[in-house]
Amino acid sequence: TLAATSMGDQELTETMQKLLIVMQRLDEKIAPMLEADGEKFNK
Repeated sequence: TLAATSMGDQELTETMQKLLIVMQRLDEKIAPMLEADGEKFNK
């Protein structure tokens, strides 16, 4: 898109890094919940 091409590579890299950090934080919250659910089913 035009918006993407007008963004600099530096900006794009920073945006990607922010997204990765957000996803990692979500993983840290979701993983323990998934493990807890798994324990219920395994019993």
